[in-house]
Amino acid sequence: MSISALNPWQVLDQLQQDAWRRHADHSTANKATNNTCSTTRRWHPAVDISETDDSYHILMDLPGIKAENVSIKVENNQLQIAGKRTRASEGGAKTHHSERATGSFSRHFKLPKDADATQVNASFETGVLAIEIYKQEESKPRKVTINVKN
Repeated sequence: MSISALNPWQVLDQLQQDAWRRHADHSTANKATNNTCSTTRRWHPAVDISETDDSYHILMDLPGIKAENVSIKVENNQLQIAGKRTRASEGGAKTHHSERATGSFSRHFKLPKDADATQVNASFETGVLAIEIYKQEESKPRKVTINVKN
């Protein structure tokens, strides 16, 4: 028997995706003349957030999205990441089943008090968006030496 951690947000996200898929399947089933299925909707890409002594790191999975279709804004102590994934044209082929979400997404994250909103770097490689937000200088841990007097 193996033990695995349960992520309730992942479970809720899966339930939402299943509901959208059933809705898309139901709405296309009512269209007897059109056999295409559309999963265009708002979706939420997976995110990992970590912290080091100097900065916060955000990794977001964005497969199939070009960097020019993603925007990052820092405003009112919030980080906003938004973008859009479109389905590649398949030359008039009819889609019989589709589970890959397309459409717009938007994620908002409240920045910690020690984050420096003016020091944000982003890179995009192999479908992963990496954002680094540096901490303010006064909030970084520092080592204090103890002087012993004899």
